[in-house]
Amino acid sequence: MQKFIISVKTKHGQDVIPPYIVSDLTAFGHYSERITANGLVVLVDSLSEEDTFVELPKPQDNGK
Repeated sequence: MQKFIISVKTKHGQDVIPPYIVSDLTAFGHYSERITANGLVVLVDSLSEEDTFVELPKPQDNGK
């Protein structure tokens, strides 16, 4: 499942609000237009959740 991390920062790179995760970008354009009109920068990173994991073999217990 694809998710997105939204970060809002000043032009100097300081966080305005803590980054948060959303599931989709519906209505994101309107949101980012309002934020950037105030001189802030909106960053979007994408995440993909993995659902195929490999179980590593456990070390043998030799009675120690």
